Amino acid sequence: MSTNGNSDYAAFQKIFGAFGVMPIQWMAKDGQVTNGAVMPEAKEALTLLADWYGKGYIDPEFVTGKNLGEKHLDGVYAYNDTASIYSTDESSSNSTISALKAVNPAGKVEFGTLPKGPRGESGGWSWGTAANGISFGAQLKDQPEKMQLALEIIDAVINDEETFVPLAYGTQGKHWDFKNGTDLKEGVKYLPPYDDAVKLKEEGIKAGETYFGGRPGFDIFYKYYGDQLVAINEKYASNPVADIFGKPDILPSSGQYWGDLKKLKIETYAAIVRGGSAGRLFRQLREAVERHGRRATAQGSAGAVRLAAIAPLRHDRQWRYGHGHNRI
Repeated sequence: MSTNGNSDYAAFQKIFGAFGVMPIQWMAKDGQVTNGAVMPEAKEALTLLADWYGKGYIDPEFVTGKNLGEKHLDGVYAYNDTASIYSTDESSSNSTISALKAVNPAGKVEFGTLPKGPRGESGGWSWGTAANGISFGAQLKDQPEKMQLALEIIDAVINDEETFVPLAYGTQGKHWDFKNGTDLKEGVKYLPPYDDAVKLKEEGIKAGETYFGGRPGFDIFYKYYGDQLVAINEKYASNPVADIFGKPDILPSSGQYWGDLKKLKIETYAAIVRGGSAGRLFRQLREAVERHGRRATAQGSAGAVRLAAIAPLRHDRQWRYGHGHNRI
């Protein structure tokens, strides 16, 4: 297997989910807020990964996070935990299945259920409710009419289908069309040359979302998603795990420590998996979390009860933007 070991959140995330933890997310446990990266369950998962690495089950180059797609297709590893829901989309020339069939017409790509750990737990990373925030300059506090206009535009882009579709997909017949040629049951496909993301961007189109408002409301999003992709999500994208605050770096003090913490987490985890001293390295990471994240933990504890009640209402739908894992 392999993973994006150079990512603060993606590295072996499905394995950590099987131990009931999601590293670098702020999580609530025993009435307190702590960072998943230093929870005992994370150390437990790292011990297993180090054992697998020692047995040769993990690609030694996982730490680079590079060439994952090529290695997957070449058979260097079989289990890919950073797959996209679009991996099986044969209408897209950029999908995993299309790339595979170009070299092996009989090739198949299949999704698998999230792995379960020793206590029957499973889970995958969800970006949560604060994943796509929109910020406004402080100067707008003195220009409420501009703020109001911006909010009205965002509202239209997100919730009005006639406004959203041209901005996110372009013109039907030129940029996109129905996959089945008749309706949205199977979703949409981009037409050449706009099946090339670069060409699409040159037209000011961002493939299913807009540059100004991001993704639309769920009803519009799933309408253009297609029944097949929705079914895959319903079946495999289960047990989403999201940061208790919606996103790990959303807290006010994040700018003072988050970059250092991410870097240290990536380096520490890679070293432990490759055989480094788990006790010493994990202790150093925990001390860094306590040092850099003391204010964040305080902020977290103050809002944990309120946000813990709100966040689950959105986690399941947020997850269904489509991250999974697949195997060839």
